[in-house]
Amino acid sequence: MNVKYIINRAFMQIGDTSQEQYTPYYLLEYYNEGNHLLNALIGQYCPSLARGTFEGKGRGRIVLPFQCISILNVKADDADVQGYQVLNLQTVVFDADHEQKITVDYIKTAGYKMLEDDSGLPAELETLLVDYIVYRVMNLDISGISANMISALQSINNGLGNNDSVIAEGYWNYGGKRIDYSR
Repeated sequence: MNVKYIINRAFMQIGDTSQEQYTPYYLLEYYNEGNHLLNALIGQYCPSLARGTFEGKGRGRIVLPFQCISILNVKADDADVQGYQVLNLQTVVFDADHEQKITVDYIKTAGYKMLEDDSGLPAELETLLVDYIVYRVMNLDISGISANMISALQSINNGLGNNDSVIAEGYWNYGGKRIDYSR
């Protein structure tokens, strides 16, 4: 879903409160805050949702195309590498004496989203971001929404937790036309 629609959903929940003076850009800041928190929790509780893989050649050094919050696995010529270091959240280095094919599994940072960007998340996780925005605007304790995020991610990671509708195939936008998440 478009970030602007997520922010509109949060604004509708804020309603006729004294917090109505918040502009979309204030809410965008809260969206990005929540998105970074959610991304970190995804990396911890459900890394399969955000896993990226990068392959390249190098002599004990590879620069990833994005900054990452977590390195899940490093392989050199299909053998696991144990003693690697991560520099500037983007460069993986380890001892090597010749050029090798290097494969890195990682969790990319969430980055900063603008109003017109797509969230790239399933509908249920977008709802958690709506809740996060509302919690921040209403000055509520975010430990409650953080617990909800962790619970949702654990449920997804545990094989959908007896609920086969946790991850949606798409969503219905405000115009009533179905938009699928197909790639």
